[in-house]
Amino acid sequence: MIWIYLALAFMLGLFIREYLPKYVSQKAENRAMKEDIATLTRLAEEIKSAIADRSWDRQRQWEMKRDAVLAMVESLGLTSDAVMSMVRMRQIGSEGVSPELWTKNNLEMLKDCNAKIANFNQKQFGLSLLCSGELRSSMMNVHGAILSHAQSAKDGVSRETVNAEQTQLILKIRELQALARHELGL
Repeated sequence: MIWIYLALAFMLGLFIREYLPKYVSQKAENRAMKEDIATLTRLAEEIKSAIADRSWDRQRQWEMKRDAVLAMVESLGLTSDAVMSMVRMRQIGSEGVSPELWTKNNLEMLKDCNAKIANFNQKQFGLSLLCSGELRSSMMNVHGAILSHAQSAKDGVSRETVNAEQTQLILKIRELQALARHELGL
């Protein structure tokens, strides 16, 4: 019977000496790997989230820039049309129209033109916060050309001068439109 106990003790000692350390070592290695995988997964999720946030921010900034550019271009079109209409009315003059009606129409057109220029200034300011210096510079050139064209109409300068200014205004508007497309990546 003692031999059985000795054999069992020997087997238990052998089990403890050979198998148990390997088992514990493997368990510890598996646990460490599991913790490493959990850490790596968490880090990957954080990186993925940060990239998604940056991408969303860039998309939102582009959308704000797009909205500002489109609003400015729309306002520019309305302003340019109002100025050119005022110029045409001044060029045609008051022939065939009573002086009171011509003055009234002229004042209404001038008010409309000034309101559209003010709106364009507002859109221009919003755009200047979001866009490149080159686009802002071109926008200022167009703004100056519009004001100059409107002033020429008010001052009653020659038709040739008005036509030359109008041609320059159109060229500056086209340049601005090209820069706006470039700014938006279109």
